[in-house]
Amino acid sequence: MLGTVGDGLVLLGPEVAAEIELGDHASRAELVGAHLAGETASSPRSADDPLASEVEALTDQLAELGALRPSRPGRTGTPLSTALRHGEVPAGAIFTAEELLVLAPSLSPAERRRALDLFVAGLSPHGRLAAYVQLAQGRGAVWGDLPDPDELDRGLQRAERLGADIGVVELSSHGQAWSVRREELEAIGAARPHRLGPIVRLGPFIRLLDHAAEPVLCVAELAHPDLGTAVPPPVSRLAQGVGAPEHAQLVALAEGAERTALLTPGTVETVRARRTELRGAIAPSTLFAGASATGPDADDGARLWIRATAHDGADRWVPAETVLLTSTDPHRLPWTSSGAAAHRDAAQARSRAFCELVERDAFVWTWMQRVSRERVRPASVPGAATRWRETLAHRGWTTTWVNLTLDSFPVILCALTHPDRGLTVATACHPEPAVALEHATREAAVTALLVPNGGAGPPAPERVHSPHDHLMLHRDPARRPDHSFLFEGAQEIDLTELAPRYGEDLESALAELGHLPLHVDLSRRRWAPFHVV
Repeated sequence: MLGTVGDGLVLLGPEVAAEIELGDHASRAELVGAHLAGETASSPRSADDPLASEVEALTDQLAELGALRPSRPGRTGTPLSTALRHGEVPAGAIFTAEELLVLAPSLSPAERRRALDLFVAGLSPHGRLAAYVQLAQGRGAVWGDLPDPDELDRGLQRAERLGADIGVVELSSHGQAWSVRREELEAIGAARPHRLGPIVRLGPFIRLLDHAAEPVLCVAELAHPDLGTAVPPPVSRLAQGVGAPEHAQLVALAEGAERTALLTPGTVETVRARRTELRGAIAPSTLFAGASATGPDADDGARLWIRATAHDGADRWVPAETVLLTSTDPHRLPWTSSGAAAHRDAAQARSRAFCELVERDAFVWTWMQRVSRERVRPASVPGAATRWRETLAHRGWTTTWVNLTLDSFPVILCALTHPDRGLTVATACHPEPAVALEHATREAAVTALLVPNGGAGPPAPERVHSPHDHLMLHRDPARRPDHSFLFEGAQEIDLTELAPRYGEDLESALAELGHLPLHVDLSRRRWAPFHVV
């Protein structure tokens, strides 16, 4: 297939995928479309473009290879590119070169449209997904992406045997098939991967240690949650879990549910109002250090709000963009996923979300204050984390544990340093210090072992925007003077000295300390059985 994506083209074959960047030369993309439509370049700009002959040669080669072949006369079904351009989604078979979606005639137009949207959201590989999402937005085009006629016929026969309102069939000889009744479409959930669900695929388990069967890494691939937005880089649609196989899979699914909830439009109701019009609304300027009492983040202007629940059960209102990345309110505070968690138990999800906030707050406070905290004496560290330390040492990493606890639950930082690969850190918060230390160690170890240094070198500080950018920046050994204060504190303490001063209820502890803990329940049938907070 050949499709437009962003400012370029994507080409997909059975074994090869490629993208061609055209920059801001929109006329070049138009040239491709004109040539594929059988038109000739009529404008002087197009005719004189030195890329015109290359476009013609490229599309001719693709046509010779069969990548752009038209539908066979009498073929049953509709190409996906055609179905997306229809005002009403047709019943029957809708196909790409690799998959088949079957919609029963009894489905309503709205049900067919929803099933088609979910089918598009789970497409792969990345180039195909990006091209069809752009097409679903009414932009761009896709050519080719048609199956082998015999494979399509066999796929149609398999689809008939499903006997369901909605079915998806992979057209390869050993491909999977999924079916769902119309009333179950929104309740597929995240307990297992499903082609039309929020978690589309689970990768094979990856062993992290050569000498041990456990722990393993499990990676889940997520459906694109919003066809109205551009498709992010492939890594942004992955969720992972580490541990014994069953636990690693559960964590990957839960993380996928959490991320889907934060990125799906309409997860919770929003209200546009002035702060003074809502009882219990939180002043935006109190939530972010860079917020101003005037300008776009003014406290008194009309903006979108989401209802939150306080520790005492009272309703409070928070700016919508602090909860959902999908908020389109022009009055925006910076969004962060910190303070979100998913768990099969609602109380556990809420507790873990607050733990994450405490953990991030402790790290940011330490970083901004440039304070060297107490290192944890290695002799006091339990066995699981010590084994990670030994494994990492064989690969050149030095492990240092640091106490970042402020005024509530224990927070531990694990700092890994390498003579060639710089710094990797992770933090964790838990009522039990040993558990926090083990979690931080495991997260840092997985990052150190699986995330390579970028081949292009570290980014410039002014070009650092994402967590991955921060990681790559500090992977530069030359930056050690900038971050060594984190793990070179002069004082040492035993882990046992960090016995929690509070019980298991972090939310109550935060309220006692004078904070205002708030939570928003994002749980929905689509990512059940996980509760997302």
